[in-house]
Amino acid sequence: MVICWGFNFVSLKLVYQQMPASAVSLFRFILMWLALAGLCRIRGESIRPPKEGYFRFLLVGMMSMGLYMIPFLEGLARTTPAETAIMLSTAPIFTVLIAAMFKQEKLTVGILVATFISFAGVTLVLLGGTHHAVSAAGNPMLGNGLVLLSALVWACATVLGRPYLTKFSPIQVLTISMPGALPILLIYGGPDLLKVPWHEFTWVTWTNLAQVVFCSGVLAFVCFYEGVRKIGTGRATMYQFFVPILATFFGILILKQTPSTLQVLGLVVVISGVWVASIARNRTARLVGDTAEPAP
Repeated sequence: MVICWGFNFVSLKLVYQQMPASAVSLFRFILMWLALAGLCRIRGESIRPPKEGYFRFLLVGMMSMGLYMIPFLEGLARTTPAETAIMLSTAPIFTVLIAAMFKQEKLTVGILVATFISFAGVTLVLLGGTHHAVSAAGNPMLGNGLVLLSALVWACATVLGRPYLTKFSPIQVLTISMPGALPILLIYGGPDLLKVPWHEFTWVTWTNLAQVVFCSGVLAFVCFYEGVRKIGTGRATMYQFFVPILATFFGILILKQTPSTLQVLGLVVVISGVWVASIARNRTARLVGDTAEPAP
């Protein structure tokens, strides 16, 4: 699971060499939904939408798989995998703050301290970021800002969808809600998907595209929630702290994008902040399954 998510940032950068972010979003959505729907059938879980509150279900899907994906994919296209992973790792912090606003969680001193620590780390990453283009559309500062926005959107979607987790499994919630994102992704990615030169794809592109759709998009989610079931939410979530570390490692190994010393320090600070928030959150949790869902 952690390896899939850590490598996902590099996989997307490799896919971008032959396929634009907009086309990736729609292609990934279609195959991922079909795979998840089939998985629900195999598990004997219904994908029939609830009669009451389906609009809210669609809103969750629109945010988590539509509004979230656009700034995430566009942001990654403009910055490095390491910086993207670090920015995205702030999603749990946003989640707990928004959940506190809606009285789903209690805001504690520990969480406030964790918030300060995490965003101090984000500042270090931004200050130590590259100032040259990392792609044809490269703009690291804009890219990092877009990824931070995607983390905020994911946090909102997580809080909005949390009440459904008492009646449906996380995989069901994801699968049933996903159609809500289709109109947005059709507008965003439809025209570019029709122009994709499939016959020019190399085996590297096909392999990484499969990784993005099936490994990071389906398999990793199933593994994560199975881990939650067997070892608990808190312990399973702790493994997510390795995602930005692995993303940084793979970025250095494959893309030869070495982070600055200040960025490495920022990575450590951000992870420390999220870790402190996780501890504070687990101590004050009042609801089952309180920990934020991972961002895909």
